[in-house]
This record gives sequence, C-alpha cells and structure tokens, in this order.
Amino acid sequence: MKTMKAKEDIVRTLGLANRASKIVYGFDNIYNLFKDNNAVAVFTVKDLEGDSIKQLRSKTSFYNVPLYEILEVEDIHKITGKNNIKMIALTDKGFYNLLLK
Repeated sequence: MKTMKAKEDIVRTLGLANRASKIVYGFDNIYNLFKDNNAVAVFTVKDLEGDSIKQLRSKTSFYNVPLYEILEVEDIHKITGKNNIKMIALTDKGFYNLLLK
C-alpha cells in the first residue's frame, strides 16, 4: 500500500494543484464532484466535527474516494489563499500520484 508524503510536501503539492485549478472546496462543490466521478481525493482539517464530517465520510466511502483528515485550517489557507475552508478535493490523478511515495 502506498503512503502519503510528509505534511509539508502535501501542502506544497496541493498548493501547486490549486494554482493549476485542480482543487475544489466547499461541501456542495465537492459533492457534485462525487456525482460526476471527478474527485480523486478529499482532504479535511483534523478537527472537523458534526454532520459535515459524517456526510463526507459517507460520500467518500460510497464513491470510493480516499479521505485524509490530516490538515490544519492554516494548511488549507496556505493551499487556497482563502479563510474558513475546512475541506478540499483534488481532481487530478497526476497530482495525487505526486502525493504518494
């Protein structure tokens, strides 16, 4: 089984993916990716709670999309340049492969 790179490398690579328009954020936008089978992986903040994480876990499991609960709010801010984003989805397999060792 392949493992993820160090968190610094993940943030850096996801930042590049964002600049290449391969990152989507917001639950509704991410949910639409699932329906269209365009989500490659989903990343959330570690402390996401409540219905959001329950629904996200359910959707990623149903659509067989990897879910990584490894980031901090500051990490997602570095990746997207936006505040108050709690989850992002990667839409490109090439960037996802870069994240795997």
